[in-house]
Amino acid sequence: CLEGTRVQVLSDIDQWTQNPGNSRVYWLNGMAGIGKTAIAESVARKLRTQNMLGASFFCSRSNIDRRDVKRLFSTIAYMLAQAYPAFAHGVLQALKNDPDMVSYNFKQQFEELIVKPASQMQYSTLKPIILVVIDAIDELDDGEAPECIFQLLCKYAPQLKSLYFFITGRPEVYRSVSKFFGTHFGTVIHLHNIEADIVTQDIQLYLRANLEKIPGLQNSILSTNGPYIIDELTLKAGKLFIYAFTVCQFINFKHANPKQRLMLVMDNIYPDSSESPLDQLYKQVLATVFDIPGQRPEESKVLQNSLQTMLLVYTPQSMTCIAQLLGYPPDDAHYLFEPFSAIVKIPDSINQPVTSFHASFFDFIINEKRAMDFAFVPAKHHAFLAKRCLIYLNMNLCENICQVVGRPLKSQIIVEIPSAMKYACIYWTRHLCAGESLDIDSEVNEFIGKHLLHWLECFSLLGDMKAAVEAIQQLIVYDMENHNLVNLSLVHDIHRFILEFMDMISVSPMEIYRSALLWTPYETQLHKTYYKQKEAKTEVVCGLKKVWKPTLRTILGH
Repeated sequence: CLEGTRVQVLSDIDQWTQNPGNSRVYWLNGMAGIGKTAIAESVARKLRTQNMLGASFFCSRSNIDRRDVKRLFSTIAYMLAQAYPAFAHGVLQALKNDPDMVSYNFKQQFEELIVKPASQMQYSTLKPIILVVIDAIDELDDGEAPECIFQLLCKYAPQLKSLYFFITGRPEVYRSVSKFFGTHFGTVIHLHNIEADIVTQDIQLYLRANLEKIPGLQNSILSTNGPYIIDELTLKAGKLFIYAFTVCQFINFKHANPKQRLMLVMDNIYPDSSESPLDQLYKQVLATVFDIPGQRPEESKVLQNSLQTMLLVYTPQSMTCIAQLLGYPPDDAHYLFEPFSAIVKIPDSINQPVTSFHASFFDFIINEKRAMDFAFVPAKHHAFLAKRCLIYLNMNLCENICQVVGRPLKSQIIVEIPSAMKYACIYWTRHLCAGESLDIDSEVNEFIGKHLLHWLECFSLLGDMKAAVEAIQQLIVYDMENHNLVNLSLVHDIHRFILEFMDMISVSPMEIYRSALLWTPYETQLHKTYYKQKEAKTEVVCGLKKVWKPTLRTILGH
């Protein structure tokens, strides 16, 4: 938060952190764009300086890891274990008893990785108060998770000892968890119910501080009409800090005249009273990018594809990675996103992740009634991304992609796989399953017929053969639903191939070609297709099976 804003809210939270009493949870409730994440970041930052922050988890729909509820308590347990040796002992014991704990559902993880280690700690080894910050709990991908989490916190509150939780979320989530706040279990503050005068002063302070920093505004329009402009923008913002933030970002675009941009916002301030001010502003931002006289349709399409891809990738990717996936020159990556600087967080380097500033923009642009001509259908773009990933992989995958010599172990290979290839390998099947029907049969069949083993080599280099199995399973499910894959027998074969040779290819990627393929049953479609593609063939004199054996997997050491 900007210094001098949210003073009372932060003071109330600070009082609770110093003396929470029986309030195990402090719930910050507020609508999208009202400033919950900024407050959560300020709280976490202060707790860290006070050595009271045990762990934090900032949920985000734009990141598959940060919206996965199964990552929530395992991450919190990891951070608590790093900070408190006594807690670490309990976590290590839980993992020793069951190494697969991190793959279990979040209820089991909470009980085994949070409750038991906390309950086993001696009070002499504990700080009086250890705070855990969870922001945007409504952005977890399991809609029922928030209610279950609060149920667990309520049930196990006495055993959590020094652990207290600061949690933020939207009103629609609070409606499902409000029943847990009827006792002394927790404290609730509703940001949207804070007195309008306090919020108005904070937003005015924010607008004034940021607009005065913009070159070209300090000594011109703000000097004469400053109070009027600030008042009008504050009125339009209501209680939404994201409106004020986006206005400042929009005006401060380095390739535009700030006075003209300010006038655009002011002229568009009351076009349609039935439309939310934030929607009006988002439309204005997009109009300055797409509705430009003389702009060719193909130029608009490039920008549109770039924006939509950034919004739909499963983990935030760099501008370079997105450009490569879409088939655009990497040197042009910065120009693909710079026009969207009012709504997109532009990193310092084109090799750093690019993301939208706020989840409210995604909610807006996928809603045709709100975004109108600027709206897009996620399922259609998922299908487009699946095709682009396949085109990229079909062009770039090859045997020995890191160009290693001999038969080194994976740990000895230091060449990194390009980020675009890494993303395409892991997520193309997810985009395929999430997409609407699109004519990509030729790309899929080319990939299955030529690059399955190259694909596995990448997974081996990434050290994630589990992800390979999941991707193959997604491909099989997709075919069951769409009946589009001509080479489905190859897909089933590669699944068996992974299970059969997992231990070998996990540690040495090149053994995929030099050993595993050699011992693949000769009547399988995989052997018939890929063995004949090898230039130098080694013959198995005896012992080669005709078909896959009934055993799916042999677990060594058990």
